[in-house]
Amino acid sequence: MTDNVRILRNSFYLIVLPLFLLQVRSSFFISLFRSPVFLATLAFLSYLWLSLFWSMETGAYVFYNEARTLVLMLLFLSVTAYYSSRIEHFTLLLSKYFAIIVGVTGIISLWWHYSTHSFIQLGGLESRAVAIGVFTYSLDSATTYGFVAVFLVFSLFLSRNAGQLFMWVASFSLLSILAFVGMTQSRGALLSIAVVVLLGLLWQRNKRLLFVVSVLAMVSVGIVLLSLFHPEGVVGKERSIAVRWEIWQSAMNVATERIWFGFGLNEHQKFLLSIFPGYQGLGYQGVAHSIYLENLIFGGIVGTLLLFLMAGLALRRALRVFAVSKDFLLPGLLFYTLLSGVFTGFLTLSKISPEWIHFWLPIGLIIGSEIRGQTQSALNMEQPSGTK
Repeated sequence: MTDNVRILRNSFYLIVLPLFLLQVRSSFFISLFRSPVFLATLAFLSYLWLSLFWSMETGAYVFYNEARTLVLMLLFLSVTAYYSSRIEHFTLLLSKYFAIIVGVTGIISLWWHYSTHSFIQLGGLESRAVAIGVFTYSLDSATTYGFVAVFLVFSLFLSRNAGQLFMWVASFSLLSILAFVGMTQSRGALLSIAVVVLLGLLWQRNKRLLFVVSVLAMVSVGIVLLSLFHPEGVVGKERSIAVRWEIWQSAMNVATERIWFGFGLNEHQKFLLSIFPGYQGLGYQGVAHSIYLENLIFGGIVGTLLLFLMAGLALRRALRVFAVSKDFLLPGLLFYTLLSGVFTGFLTLSKISPEWIHFWLPIGLIIGSEIRGQTQSALNMEQPSGTK
């Protein structure tokens, strides 16, 4: 709800952490280190911090600042894992919160776009909604909104415990969120939502998902048709897939210069582009539009393998939960995170950003499911034989 990182950090330190530490016991932290996903995450984040030693963008303050940020990441995962392992239907509570808060901000976003129809920070892209309400988040706000849409579909919208009132709230909120994502014309977010919902439809075979699929289809077709009237639209020349492809090629060429260990955390590189007229002959100082390519640049092959190890262990756990509960929420959230990461260009692995939510929240929930499973196994072992 704000771009002021200091406010976010101070709020977390002063409000969340004291309340969390008053409730948690040391045994919980011991259980964290029995979680394979947490250990893989710890290895990945520790490697990113260590990469500062061979980064040019370094110094005493940088080491301190990044250490504090990565510790804050681990605390965020710990808080999420703790409550998801201790509170029954924790994801349902989260989805109700998301339905109200994000549904309202989705409406604000649409109103803001239609009332101003002008966004100075992106110049001519006036046919696209690029901010969350009155806040100045980038186009990748669509990815965060899309994550909430997936969350609502597989937790609140399909839940039998949500209640009739929240079913209507979820439907209205889902429509406003999908409308906003459509207005951003973010092809990566739309594709990720569609693929994950279709996977859920095939695996869960729930008739309510047909409604979501039909809405997605109408939104996608409508956005494509509207974009025909705007040169900067989905199929416009300035948003040609060739531009994104050249950025990826340039990023890959940069990554191969230090392929094994990368350039180190926070050492941003310039990408040379020739297709987009605005960048002819200039170094495009930006992002790789892919978390995987960015991680390859910062952490090299070693860092990327650690990222894949973390994702692979998390996916294995999510699928195991689905095999038992037939609840597609955890696999759906993780699939969305991994798929949208192909198109999302901001490094969510260092700086605090809105994308912390859709990148790290699924990991925290999966760690919580591992801890819950450990607790249940321990109780079963302590139960005398022959009793139920």
